[in-house]
Amino acid sequence: NTGVYLLSNKAFEYIPINQYFDMPQLINRLLKENKKLSVYPIKEKDYIDFGQWDEYKKSLEILSLK
Repeated sequence: NTGVYLLSNKAFEYIPINQYFDMPQLINRLLKENKKLSVYPIKEKDYIDFGQWDEYKKSLEILSLK
């Protein structure tokens, strides 16, 4: 899974305090409560893995930051 999650302040009302609660749990809870969710799909060619040093260097070239 990859992604960036943007949450409204109201979404935090559905996250229990002092308890492990991951993003799939939050999404399922919001769906159960019929709350609005939006997604922005990422294509495989748009995905850049920064996890390895060589991949990070490639990403700099792709993003023209080198």
